Amino acid sequence: MRRVINIYSCDVSWILPLGSEYEILFVRSFVFGSEADHRRRKEWNAEIEDENEHTQTILLTSAEYNHFVERSIHVSTIFDYAIDLNVIYVILNYGGMDDNGATYELLEFQEWKHTKNKKQFMENRCCNNYLNLFCIFLSETNLFGMKKTDIQLAIMFTVTFGLPFVEKDKKR
Repeated sequence: MRRVINIYSCDVSWILPLGSEYEILFVRSFVFGSEADHRRRKEWNAEIEDENEHTQTILLTSAEYNHFVERSIHVSTIFDYAIDLNVIYVILNYGGMDDNGATYELLEFQEWKHTKNKKQFMENRCCNNYLNLFCIFLSETNLFGMKKTDIQLAIMFTVTFGLPFVEKDKKR
């Protein structure tokens, strides 16, 4: 299961009423913000990803995630799929930008990336080198107004918030 900040539980008892037919992978039982905000964040979409005669794998994603999938792929097509989807997700979600604003900032990032010589990454960065570069760009430009170091940004986006896209999403 992908770990994204908007999925707070993997208790599938609401899908399958018989307890012997499923296994709860993890459960988070906290509520934050207003009731309306909580209700919006707990909306899930279920899609059968794989099945055989004994098991069925269901991909559960938040409705908010699906909103960003469509927008991220749209922006990605502008760059001929050359920009990592997680970088696009970060700029759309945490930068609070529309698709045009994200495109502009990604063009700035592409220009910055080629003018700066970023050969080596420090330890404690995430394994997504494209996101590492983007975090260096964010810390140097202060684009989102977050006064954090590049390492703090990489940790925040990957460990704290979680990145929703995997290699398989590029094939959509």
